[in-house]
Amino acid sequence: MSERNWGKTVLKWFVVQDGGNKPLAADKPLVDDADALLAKYDKPEEVPKETPLPVLEGTSPPIPVDFAEVFAAGGVEPAEQECMVKAAELLQNLPSETPTAVKKQIVETSLRVFGFKIETIIKAGVAEMVALDAFLDIGERTAQTWVSDTSLRIAQLQAEIKELHTLMETRLRQQEGQKHTCNAKKLEIQGVLEFFGQDAAYPPDTNS
Repeated sequence: MSERNWGKTVLKWFVVQDGGNKPLAADKPLVDDADALLAKYDKPEEVPKETPLPVLEGTSPPIPVDFAEVFAAGGVEPAEQECMVKAAELLQNLPSETPTAVKKQIVETSLRVFGFKIETIIKAGVAEMVALDAFLDIGERTAQTWVSDTSLRIAQLQAEIKELHTLMETRLRQQEGQKHTCNAKKLEIQGVLEFFGQDAAYPPDTNS
């Protein structure tokens, strides 16, 4: 399976879902669609400078992964997956103190009884490892793209916040300046009124 087809198959696993129904902010997806995302890696020279992935504090909890779907996307046939599942079950059910040579003999004999060839299991195991590496690689690159896009958006918002602070200060300075000018004008008017007499400057209160 080509990387492009592989990417289209597994890209959906890395889009944050809201209740499992649709991506958050459906009008503006968190990541590009598969064609757009993979196109970035078809031409590395056009990929913008990557933002370093942030270092998370603490341990992240395990996230369930549909391995059957991952392996199928990587080209591992259902029969091959069944071989690996059966082999893993046999190994896990053996007592830990069983010698390795005895374990191998028991497992190989049991698998032959079930009709599984050792060669098939080895081939399936290698294919599943490759599929998991591809799965993680797609996830890593998708996360990198999302982090880069998000960091750019954060920088834009920070610039907008800085501009708004500047505009706010400008408006307050303008109001303060107008206040000073108007107070000076009031003093000028008061001086004229006082020049023409106390009564003119301070007319009597007719309501008393």
